Amino acid sequence: MKENRWKNITTCVRLIKYGMNAKQCLGAMLLFTVVGIAFEIMNLLGTEGYSSRFVVDFGAVFLYSAAMYPAQILMSLDISGMVQASPYKRRIQTDAAAFTTLCGNLTALVITLSVYGLAARAMPQRAALIWSGLPAVGVMGLVLSIMGAILYKFYILGIVVIAVMFGGISSWISIGRNMGLESGLNLLGSLPLPAAIAFCAALILLGGGIQYLIFRVIYKRPFSKGAFGNAVEKKFV
Repeated sequence: MKENRWKNITTCVRLIKYGMNAKQCLGAMLLFTVVGIAFEIMNLLGTEGYSSRFVVDFGAVFLYSAAMYPAQILMSLDISGMVQASPYKRRIQTDAAAFTTLCGNLTALVITLSVYGLAARAMPQRAALIWSGLPAVGVMGLVLSIMGAILYKFYILGIVVIAVMFGGISSWISIGRNMGLESGLNLLGSLPLPAAIAFCAALILLGGGIQYLIFRVIYKRPFSKGAFGNAVEKKFV
């Protein structure tokens, strides 16, 4: 049973090349990855001017956004009339979409860790400050996984989730600093490096599990026009 399920997932993943605007989406994924790495480098080079590294890491946001593209392409397959009648319809929207997003998020974490590690090695005097921002990367991975789960069916709600995330983090930082806490949110930033890495990985895995459960719960709900535009009504195949 497990073998057949894995086979079904891999079969669905191979269908990515047939998705709506697949080449453009994969190109955008590559662009977001490059921009994310560039933002990470610029962010880390400027750490000396910050009293706290627990700020919104836009590099990580871009990398996690890049990780969403394979699932988006897979979801677009289910808009087509041909796939609507296929036994893979549910697998695409649940197992395959969650699996590709989880793999993408883990890859984003590995890239982030690599950039952080290189920066810490190049600037050992800033290493502690650089690594202190790592737990925030895990938190963002969790929240963006949840946002990605609801975005295709509840587009406006997905946007609200991401807005609340950024607003909540900014407010938390402000409250912490107003209370005289120099590092604001940096309670988690004091974690030892192995614990911080484990924390990030655990949150991404948790996000993947929550995303999968949400996919299963809202599977039968129609796609949001906000996510795929007029293709929802016209069917691209």
